[in-house]
Amino acid sequence: MFFSTNNIAPTGRRDAWVAAIAGQCGAFQIEFDRDAFEGSLDVRNVGRFRCARIMQTSKETSRLSRHVHANNAETYFVILQVAGRSRLEQFGRTADMAAGDITIIDANAPSAFHYHRKNIQLSLHIPKCELKAKQIDWSDALATKLPRGRGMLVNSIICSAFHSGNIIDDTQGEVISDAILGLLAAGWASAARPVETFQPDDTHAQLLQSIQNYVIGHLEDENLSPRLIARENGLSERQLHRIFQASGQTICQWIRQSRLDRCAADFRDPHKQGRTITEIAFRWGFNDAAHFSRVFRSEFGQPPRAYRAAASQN
Repeated sequence: MFFSTNNIAPTGRRDAWVAAIAGQCGAFQIEFDRDAFEGSLDVRNVGRFRCARIMQTSKETSRLSRHVHANNAETYFVILQVAGRSRLEQFGRTADMAAGDITIIDANAPSAFHYHRKNIQLSLHIPKCELKAKQIDWSDALATKLPRGRGMLVNSIICSAFHSGNIIDDTQGEVISDAILGLLAAGWASAARPVETFQPDDTHAQLLQSIQNYVIGHLEDENLSPRLIARENGLSERQLHRIFQASGQTICQWIRQSRLDRCAADFRDPHKQGRTITEIAFRWGFNDAAHFSRVFRSEFGQPPRAYRAAASQN
């Protein structure tokens, strides 16, 4: 499921965003800045769990007591900060988040998310019954950050699984889900701490997933184009554009977002510090350094060099 306010008239964007978030994450009270609002919501499966990529320029999102009673959500949100900074609060604890940081929020309790300018997060939704079955207790981990060294592997797994989408089969999905739970539980246990308009039919959805799978497998090809994608999937270009138009995002926008996310993940990876920004950009299909810098800054709110430097300091 993909939703973007770019497809909505400016006067209706805020109400539409509140409804989209409520549909995928439950009800929240959202406070907006005076400036024009921008937001997108991309929901995919990561193993057994749903995962939402949330980009927004709102000021604050709060789950109040009335929202808790209305939602009755027996779920944890594992929050991975992709870009920008945020401050997450719950039960008197505070997690100041920078790119690469991970924390946990109980969806069935009041909480507050404060954002600084343009913000991008991955929110992995894990049912509490999953933890109960494995005798995992996250009560002391809420609104505290997973130590950066322990979080790097979790970060990599979640990001890779999210972008791989439905390429992952059921068996792989089970392994990935259990690995995420185990790594998160081990990470916090070892860190001594004090106390979403258009609903496509099944055939349409399957075709969209098949196309996305093909694209993900060919992101490194700088010649990837709608014409090539359509031909390789037995479609006309007109059919291809129509399928993505119905999803709320053009095929070119989806390719660019996926490539930018892969570049950002490489910038956060300490094992790739020896690679230049241009090398990473070109690896993921960009062929113009100046253009890449512009679109990266537009997506993540800062140029690649500043993003990489900020990630290495956290």
